[in-house]
Amino acid sequence: MKSLFANAQWQNQPKTYEINDSSVKITTETNTDYWQRSYYGFRNDNAPTLLMTGNDNFSFTTKVSFK
Repeated sequence: MKSLFANAQWQNQPKTYEINDSSVKITTETNTDYWQRSYYGFRNDNAPTLLMTGNDNFSFTTKVSFK
């Protein structure tokens, strides 16, 4: 069986991540974000993102933890 993530590509690949057939775990670096147009001019476009294309509709569930 072909992995769901076989053709996925990183935008801003993180230093630390794990991918298996059922999950993607990304450990982000400090000061990475997709924050736009704050009142004081801050703007960031450097968060890690795993991009995939497909022909089917899908849904997914996320779990986020912070330290």
